[in-house]
Amino acid sequence: MIHPTAIVSPNAKIGENVEIGPYAVIEDDVVIGDNCFIDCQTKICRFTTIGSNTRIYKNAIVGDDPQDHRMVPNTEAYTKIGSNVVIREYVTIHRSPTPGAITEVGDGCMLMAFVHIAHDVKLGSNVTIANHTILSGHVEVGSNTVISGHVMVHQFCRIGEMAMVTPGSKIRQDVPPFVLLSDAGLVAGLNIIGLRRSGMTAAERNGLKKTLKTFFFKGLNFGNAAKEMENADFKNKYTDRFCEFMASTKRGVLSPDPEVLAAAMRGADESEE
Repeated sequence: MIHPTAIVSPNAKIGENVEIGPYAVIEDDVVIGDNCFIDCQTKICRFTTIGSNTRIYKNAIVGDDPQDHRMVPNTEAYTKIGSNVVIREYVTIHRSPTPGAITEVGDGCMLMAFVHIAHDVKLGSNVTIANHTILSGHVEVGSNTVISGHVMVHQFCRIGEMAMVTPGSKIRQDVPPFVLLSDAGLVAGLNIIGLRRSGMTAAERNGLKKTLKTFFFKGLNFGNAAKEMENADFKNKYTDRFCEFMASTKRGVLSPDPEVLAAAMRGADESEE
């Protein structure tokens, strides 16, 4: 199932039932798991590992040298692509300039056409990134997050789990987990649809709603908000993860969109609706 025009290194390890299309290039030290599809004119570069059941479409480049002045040719840094990943046309994924470091895409992710994943980026599982979005170096994205199209993310920013990033956002600070951004690229409330789909209960969502109020509506700094959360009667595992994320920020956290977030926080608790 390897097209005769494909160039596949004898030092690459190819699993069973792998299809490699015309003019694809598979370099040394590549590992491709079972049941993968590598489309035409795709390049899989050195030190890349691809999990099973992953599909990579035409003209994608995976594991190439980073766009970084520190890069020394043939640096042994790694690119790890999980299982059941979809990488669409013209996606670019770069490995690190630092020996031994890893750029990683978790299981079940979908990267739509023209997405760029820079060096040292870490994507959790089941992340969806729409067309023409750019993640700069060292960006971290939590699991089950959706990033819309034409989004630009500054280096070293984090996007928390189950967040929803709106189209065209320019992310310069951390995006808290479980939130939805407004059209202005600011925190607009909880990602209610995503949280419901995840199986999170109404009581757990209400706990997160009250957590947002504590951090963004009481005039507290993050340290004092975290202290108030220690004895909150609505605490749950998700509110704990929210607090841990806020406490570990290094770039700061995106501001709330005052009018939109205030409207989202008004009304009865979901458990009472």
